[in-house]
Amino acid sequence: ISVDARRVLARTRVLKSRLKGNKEKAETLNDLKLRSDNLIEERRRIESAEQSRTASMQAGGKQAAAFDRPPTVGGLLKSCTHDNAKDFIGAVADVREALMQLFKCTDENEKLALSEAEKLEELHRERVKDAASGLRLLHDSADRMQLRVEKRASDEKNDSTETERLRLLIDARRAECELYEAKRATLTKELELMGTQKGH
Repeated sequence: ISVDARRVLARTRVLKSRLKGNKEKAETLNDLKLRSDNLIEERRRIESAEQSRTASMQAGGKQAAAFDRPPTVGGLLKSCTHDNAKDFIGAVADVREALMQLFKCTDENEKLALSEAEKLEELHRERVKDAASGLRLLHDSADRMQLRVEKRASDEKNDSTETERLRLLIDARRAECELYEAKRATLTKELELMGTQKGH
């Protein structure tokens, strides 16, 4: 595997790991949202109870007595607890909203990066396919060249055989020529002898 392929695969694994972490964060945020909703519901219940108690006091004519009577320690603690609960619920809602925005932004960035990594991986696969196609073409070309070489060697072998046959044929013709030349010389001598005998 080439260096680019290893980088793409490593980047893809990192992005998938981050997406898995983001899913876990999303589950945590959903749990936090559920708790926040429960706290908000509790606050509404407390406010509703306070409104009911205030309405009951007004209906019973005890509102003036409540102003005249000094606040008790229990009442102060209850009031502080109620205010703190509302502040805590508001803070939790703000934190939840900020975390949701952060998660949304991070998730979008991770998805974009993963998409780019997948595109790079697909591009690398196409390059590998192109390289494989080129390699097949080279192999085919080498095979064709090998066939041409073998054919040429066969043709040269055939040419050598034909050349040898022609050489032997030429040698035979030369031998025949020498034989005919010897016969001609013999006949010439015989003619010369015959001419000499006639002269005597």
